[in-house]
Amino acid sequence: MAITGPQRPTDYADRFSDCEQAIEAELQALIARAVEAGWGETEACVAIGSLADHHVLSILANEQLEMRISAGDRHGIVLQGKR
Repeated sequence: MAITGPQRPTDYADRFSDCEQAIEAELQALIARAVEAGWGETEACVAIGSLADHHVLSILANEQLEMRISAGDRHGIVLQGKR
């Protein structure tokens, strides 16, 4: 099933609610697949929530790092290239 995009490219009052509605069917399908594989519905939901939390923390950490690098603050940041 396709996930619909936002009604407008900019922020609007119901954007978060629209996003929830757009991804709900895919989320329910993911939970159903996990249950079919033998996981409990609650543990699947908790695992999804945990993964979502980790993903948000990763996004925020990357944004903070990018801001520090852009500001020239490289204190404590180690950047290594491939050898």
